[in-house]
Amino acid sequence: MSKYNRKKENPALVQTDEFVSFWEHAFRRVQPFARAIGWTLIGFVVVVAIFGGVTASIEHRAEGATEAWGRVVRIYENELISDTADKDQLAKDEEKAKLAGDEVLPRFKTAKERAEATLHEIDALTGPAAKSARLFRAGVLYDLERYEEARAAYALAADDVVVELAVVAREGVALSLEQLNKLDDAIQAYDKVAPKDSKATEFYRDRALFGLGRLYEKKGDKAQALDRYKEIVAKHPTSSVREDAQNRIAVLEAA
Repeated sequence: MSKYNRKKENPALVQTDEFVSFWEHAFRRVQPFARAIGWTLIGFVVVVAIFGGVTASIEHRAEGATEAWGRVVRIYENELISDTADKDQLAKDEEKAKLAGDEVLPRFKTAKERAEATLHEIDALTGPAAKSARLFRAGVLYDLERYEEARAAYALAADDVVVELAVVAREGVALSLEQLNKLDDAIQAYDKVAPKDSKATEFYRDRALFGLGRLYEKKGDKAQALDRYKEIVAKHPTSSVREDAQNRIAVLEAA
């Protein structure tokens, strides 16, 4: 999936991070002040959630919806055409795929073109497939830097998916608000990602805390940021973001 480089902010305040193609990111190490939510993470979890539920007893209509949704994912994962690509070789590859009975997916020169095409494919989905693609659609909008639309789409998805995916959607709301420079609203949104007393979302609490710490740092509230980072270190010893939290604590306390 696409890897956009985000606009750079003040390097003294925020370390930029590539927008990794939203399921790998939920469990990958979060770099200090990473701006984007990772898309391979979303792609992976959504695909597993969708295809994992397909059984032999699913009706033909449901299978068709799953195929349509799977095609959307494959388009978004398809490799880009490089500037030096051999057109004759590309044509041969397409012909070979057709002869083998494989679907020939559209390919694009830029990640932006691919994202726009994917969004068009998603918007053409109907029924169960359209509903299943809501979280993925929100990520594509984010990838296209259409942050207000992404925020609304993430909020819709958060009310429409299982708890394990709802936390990712709520994080998407917070990240979209951050990109819109609505930091106070983003903080409120992050507070809802994995609430402190929620057993159902406890597995995501460390990431929510790291996001809050990062936002408080951006606002210049060192004390609040330290509180969030220290909670990660104290209560989440196996967290993938624990080392990053320790690094931020060291930097803030040395300042």
